[in-house]
Amino acid sequence: MGREDAGKAGERGRETRAGRRTGKAVFGIRRVSGALAVLSLCGLLAGCEMQGLPGTEDTVPDTGPAKEEIQMPETQTPEINYVPGRPDTKNQLWILTDTVSIWSEAVSEWEGPGFREGGVAVTDLDGNGRLEIVFSWNGGSDNVSWWDIWEVNETFDGIRRCEELETEDWSRNPDIMGQKQPITVYRKPEEERLYYIFDSVEREGISLIYRNRQAVSLHGGGLERTAMAYFWIEFGDEDTSEEEYTDSAGNKISKEEYDTIDADWFEGYDRYQAYIGWNMIRRDWTGISPEERLVILEESWNGFSVTGISFDK
Repeated sequence: MGREDAGKAGERGRETRAGRRTGKAVFGIRRVSGALAVLSLCGLLAGCEMQGLPGTEDTVPDTGPAKEEIQMPETQTPEINYVPGRPDTKNQLWILTDTVSIWSEAVSEWEGPGFREGGVAVTDLDGNGRLEIVFSWNGGSDNVSWWDIWEVNETFDGIRRCEELETEDWSRNPDIMGQKQPITVYRKPEEERLYYIFDSVEREGISLIYRNRQAVSLHGGGLERTAMAYFWIEFGDEDTSEEEYTDSAGNKISKEEYDTIDADWFEGYDRYQAYIGWNMIRRDWTGISPEERLVILEESWNGFSVTGISFDK
């Protein structure tokens, strides 16, 4: 598989499948609007260093003007428990606790019709020492997943949203919450950037299933993902089915090649395993005391790890 062809997945992948089902946009992104728009991780925060995966350096276009960082106004929470500017983990957990009125707005979207499950987790996905609070939703007839990620800012006195770096890849959001753990992670020996391997699964009706394998990286305040391989299966009458596996350039590959695509893609990188401590209980986050929120978030943080990489616990 040539990595230089990774950015061509969109057009060639669509051509491969469009001939099989006229009028269907295979692997296309269904745009989400209205109240759910906040759940789409598109765009780029100010100051994000745009670095791509191997072979995809040119797939990230300029996404426009910088977005203002959001800090917690003191008027929203009568009692501020964190100390501005202090980077220790306990203080960062208090920052996440005290900024609940900002990030909890996204959590309320779980309650909408069609969502089957949602989760909250505290992580350090980029390993930069600044904690993130991550939300993931899954639901709808086509099994769609959404994310929302907020990170403690560089001055340790507020949080900012980590938005997605726009790429030419048109695959669906991976299901980070439903991913079987441990999660495979890669890191180049001389670099600090971490690449998490997730699968995206989407249904179209009851007979057609799409899947792709993605590498996801949080870096410089931006979330970047690249699909490495694709798979679809369509069930027909009398227990018959048709399936196909392709690489990121649209070339047909075997199931075995699909299953090991990440190892080939990240050849020469160190391999790790990650765990995310999801909290799956739906609650009114603003309706519980700061101390209760702190305990829940701290438990989630203690459930996050990447084997072989040390985090300040």
